[in-house]
Amino acid sequence: MRESVHSGNYMSVFNRFFANTRAVCILIAMGVFAVGCGERETPPFFTAQVIDLFGQATIVKNLKILYTWEERGETPFLKPYSYYAKELIAEVMQPVPGETRRVKIETQKIPLMDIQRVSFIREEVGTRIKIDLKNGNQIMATDRFPQILKRGEKTGFADYKIYVTGTVASGSKPTPFKCAWDMLKQFEITTIAETR
Repeated sequence: MRESVHSGNYMSVFNRFFANTRAVCILIAMGVFAVGCGERETPPFFTAQVIDLFGQATIVKNLKILYTWEERGETPFLKPYSYYAKELIAEVMQPVPGETRRVKIETQKIPLMDIQRVSFIREEVGTRIKIDLKNGNQIMATDRFPQILKRGEKTGFADYKIYVTGTVASGSKPTPFKCAWDMLKQFEITTIAETR
């Protein structure tokens, strides 16, 4: 009689072990699939002709704008951040009514879907960005890094950069493309698609 009790305990321990192992495997599989699902991109997908400062034109597929920055708070340690966007976040210059020589600067988020062309105009003091919209309107912006991206309340930007990213057809497989904002002459959205 005692042997059967012990063998039953071994079986219950054995069953619990396999049940726990299965549960752990299921949780791990769910985590792996959840990460994979989170990285899927949603339409629309943009194709653009990107021209750098040297006049080299590149057709870039799956165009996005990458904002990267670091913030410094009360400690000397920097926290890095990045944000991929299908919108242009710009510090836009608006004329002050009644004062022809003054402008106010406000942040605007302009979807890439509404943009026809973005041109970078280099001047002595800095760079202005001319944004031509598909509806015929034009927006002038500064090249300042968007202040609304700052995450901390008592932090400041320590380092920041904006890039145009995507992929370039190179033979049979696409290769990553990345060009810094300050190395661009212009980019023009040529195609908007619902699938890649």
